[in-house]
Amino acid sequence: MRNELATAEEVSLIKNEGSGAFARGLENPATIAGFALNIARYNLPKDYYQNYLKNLAAVNAAKMKEIADKYIPVNNLTIVIVGNAKEISKGLEKYGTVKYFDINGNETKAPVTKVVAANITAESILQKAANAVASPAVMLATKDIEMIGTASVMGQSLGFNQKFVLPNNYVQTMTVQGMTMAKQLLKKGVYAQNQQGQDVPLKEDDKEKMDEDGAFFTEAYLLQQKGYIFTIKGIEQVEGKDANVIDIKSSKGRMFTNYYDVASGFLVKNSFSADSPQGKAVVSTYSSAYKLYNGVQVPTKLLIDYGQFKINLELTDVKINQGLKVDDLK
Repeated sequence: MRNELATAEEVSLIKNEGSGAFARGLENPATIAGFALNIARYNLPKDYYQNYLKNLAAVNAAKMKEIADKYIPVNNLTIVIVGNAKEISKGLEKYGTVKYFDINGNETKAPVTKVVAANITAESILQKAANAVASPAVMLATKDIEMIGTASVMGQSLGFNQKFVLPNNYVQTMTVQGMTMAKQLLKKGVYAQNQQGQDVPLKEDDKEKMDEDGAFFTEAYLLQQKGYIFTIKGIEQVEGKDANVIDIKSSKGRMFTNYYDVASGFLVKNSFSADSPQGKAVVSTYSSAYKLYNGVQVPTKLLIDYGQFKINLELTDVKINQGLKVDDLK
């Protein structure tokens, strides 16, 4: 790329891949939320993503070579690969020294997967997680929940609020300086997503995910669903502690991975792949600092890692059975 111009075919391929990934990313609520955050965080023009495809179309071979000359060093090249280390690290050693880093940039050891005991099933791990959060009696007695907190993205502060009226009604809002930046609503079987005042079309996969979120007691809900397939993948370390790893395939074919602390049973990590303008990206949510509210264990700290940026979320208050009604969800 530094020494010769890319061919017309290569330029076309890159531009087609970029435009296709961008278009697919528009279907994912997480990606669209990322667009809004990037605009706020980097002071981008408000129409940055509206003009993304137009600017991409203007890229040519000369521009690519100009950027390569500027940003690709010759004798000091470090390749950074972001993703699931155990899936992408095989064979990399032949290219040089391989180092591993956690999501905070701290050097760590290469991932090692341990085998789960033969008498443990994926269902038993999910059941332990459900019981760790609340007893069946407490689940039945829980009618509504409100969670209030703050989120930060590279120093930018956001407000966070979730309200649940069980079963399967909830609203989640993210605000910046009092203005609603993003909202997700599941109410009386109606699904809605809004980003910066614009309605976002939802696919059936999105609705299925919202059903899981709206149940609040997610593991108990998953165990009751027909067509879901649970597969144990082993034991891995999450934040220095052993966690049971379960791959989950939903009835609509969605794939995601949950990590449950071996000792406590709590969900400590969730990961899934999402489309982004740069291609497939792994989105991981880390849950910690569980606290007991009216018999319900709630993670009060969440770290959502989108790859390009992270959201740190901390709950400041949790209210249970305060008398919320479905019509209060707006």
